[in-house]
Amino acid sequence: LIVRGTRDWVLFHRRRNKNCQSVAVATPPPPPPPVKSVCHRVYRAASLPALERAVEMIQAARTLDDIKLAIQRAELLLLGDVTFKDNTAVFGEGPSLDKVVKKWEQSGGGRIFGRVMVHASSASQADTVLKDQARAILRKISSETGIVRVFESISTTATLPTACPAFTIFGAADDTPPAVPLTCHDVYWLNANDQKNTMAVTRLLEAKNAPEALKLVRAISKVTFRAGTKEVPDDSLDRLRDAWNSVVSGQPVNGATLCGSHETAGAVDNFQQQARAITEALGFSIERGTVNVQATIPQGCPAITILYAVSQKTPTTPPPGQATTTPPPTTTPPVQKEGSRKSLVIWSQLDGQTHVSLETSTRGQVEFSNNTPVRDDLADVIRRLKFGEEIKGVMLATVDPVEAGASVRLDRVVQTLAQVQARDPNSFQSRVGLLTAGDKTQLRRIGISFSDFDEVIYLELAPPS
Repeated sequence: LIVRGTRDWVLFHRRRNKNCQSVAVATPPPPPPPVKSVCHRVYRAASLPALERAVEMIQAARTLDDIKLAIQRAELLLLGDVTFKDNTAVFGEGPSLDKVVKKWEQSGGGRIFGRVMVHASSASQADTVLKDQARAILRKISSETGIVRVFESISTTATLPTACPAFTIFGAADDTPPAVPLTCHDVYWLNANDQKNTMAVTRLLEAKNAPEALKLVRAISKVTFRAGTKEVPDDSLDRLRDAWNSVVSGQPVNGATLCGSHETAGAVDNFQQQARAITEALGFSIERGTVNVQATIPQGCPAITILYAVSQKTPTTPPPGQATTTPPPTTTPPVQKEGSRKSLVIWSQLDGQTHVSLETSTRGQVEFSNNTPVRDDLADVIRRLKFGEEIKGVMLATVDPVEAGASVRLDRVVQTLAQVQARDPNSFQSRVGLLTAGDKTQLRRIGISFSDFDEVIYLELAPPS
């Protein structure tokens, strides 16, 4: 159909989207918000005296000028500022860490024998986070730390000479204190179930016949100590724990006999301290001390400790020179302790083998009846606790020797924690042990009395690997 108009005309028709609608341009999503970061300044001290001098002056500092003077007089070398993601010990992006590591190497490198972390009292970040940052930098700077001295963190009201909320001073090994002579301590195991053999060993030791007594016990491992101290300079305590658990299955120590050539009263005290360090490393504490026997050791270390314990494992044939006439141990299950137990639940971080307890650490108390939490106390306590990071481990540490119910209570804690945090129970590393001397010292420092509870349940950010 063709229409021809003879006059001016206008055609109206309905709007068609395909002809009239403009093409919509997609709006790009807004960029992600920038990750907030914070810095941590790093200094190097040329010697241990210089580090100690800096600590003394910083502790007395009241102004920015005091801090600057302390840095100047201690001749601290500025290595740079390391960037972290805000309120964490996770390194931020950028070359800041690489620059600090490179400057450390250029200034002599070497091992680190001391460190101290200084932070402003007004810093918004928690003291534990700043300590974690210092440890993270330490691990990147030197794989062999050999720390001789770690000072407590210093909180100062003085203004810091940096925009960073904290700075850490690492002591370099250019002026490492003279090496201390090393000695060793042999550890043996005596099956506590074998009463006849136990009496035979006791009589031989009373007669100062150590060579014959050692034929009736089994050698476990050797621990290295700095002479005249209870300090262990290597991983020999770790090797002892591995050997003990492989042979004796981590059972509680019932007693110990310390034997050595006690030439002086000082040697007796030192051997006792070493013996306690050995038992505490195994997770047990013999508060009553050890039975001391003065005898000539046939060979090897100047002191030995014989640990009395029941094993749940049948020993394999020992290597030559470690023969034992002890028959295979019989299994005696630990006695179940019924009744009510009070447990302190506390958020914690590990520093070596010690749980660090701070006044700011959130905590609560739970009561167990026949190894089951009373009411919903456990779940309520866990909900109230605030964690800056994900909990990865749980340890139940008893004040008294570990009993069978401890593992049952630990399982209850793990299951409840997993339920509250909607996680897989297998994602937690869990273990039972005895409260160590280091743990007790930390708890006493924040005013916790051991008469108030039977055990401590540590919720750990980073369990031991």
